[in-house]
Amino acid sequence: MCIRDRSSEVSTTWDDETSGLAPYFWAFFALWPVLVPLGFLALLLRVRKPVAAQRATPLSHATSFLWRDYSGRFLFWEVLDLVRKIFLSSMVLFIDQEYGSRKLQRTVGAAIVSATFGYAVMNFLMTATPISMQLGNEYIIQDVKVVIQWHVVGMFAPGFFTGSLINRIGVLKTVSLGAFLQFAAVLVALAGTTLPHFWLSLFLLGIGWNFAFTGGTTLLPEVHTASERAKVQGTNDFIVFTGMAISSLFSGTLYHFMGWSWVNMATLPMIGLVMIAVIWRALRNKNSNGPSPSQRDDLQIE
Repeated sequence: MCIRDRSSEVSTTWDDETSGLAPYFWAFFALWPVLVPLGFLALLLRVRKPVAAQRATPLSHATSFLWRDYSGRFLFWEVLDLVRKIFLSSMVLFIDQEYGSRKLQRTVGAAIVSATFGYAVMNFLMTATPISMQLGNEYIIQDVKVVIQWHVVGMFAPGFFTGSLINRIGVLKTVSLGAFLQFAAVLVALAGTTLPHFWLSLFLLGIGWNFAFTGGTTLLPEVHTASERAKVQGTNDFIVFTGMAISSLFSGTLYHFMGWSWVNMATLPMIGLVMIAVIWRALRNKNSNGPSPSQRDDLQIE
């Protein structure tokens, strides 16, 4: 049997060797996952009228690869598909030789999913609500201010007891409760467009965001080891706030083309993904008898 002699290996300092490449890395890092989808979205917004009118222009012809495979109602689907591909390909960063795909499964579990989509659902509806109230239903600005104020109360007031709730019923049940409240907010919004409907919907939406987002960030330290902490938490923040930016951009666009009802219905798949992630995590906890990654680190220290 051959034994690898690590004493003969030469240690290299990656910081010294690659420091000159850092500017190029950050340039391409921003160009690919952020600016490319935004660039595609800007191009599609520019050519949407010629495409809808079936009128050929130099720009619509040059960008036909973005829209020619889709009907007019799904003009922006290529952007969503690109975001999906970027998200899936980025997960390769979490596969290593020691733990293999188990590390990937931990990272894309209920923690990131619940935090990301809990935030995206809230931001998606919150952004479109003032537009719907003022432009679609002709409410005065004072009514809009009251609705948003109570939404903010719903977002942050539960923070005084969310930690106690997590300790009492568990983090997964807290995330599930948040997803259920967001689902209830969607149902209320679909039920009518009176001022009480908007008020109650946004208030429930804020509370649901608090439970889902706080639960997801609380769960995150349980799904990575100490050596993975910086990479996993940094990736979590990047995914969460990128999702928030994308939801802000698409919320107004979807309202403009499809209306208020479709804005609400578009959040249902995201709420469903949160529930699926929670169920998957609960089943994994039930079938797993070993220590969690953070517990394993504590055992190694001892």
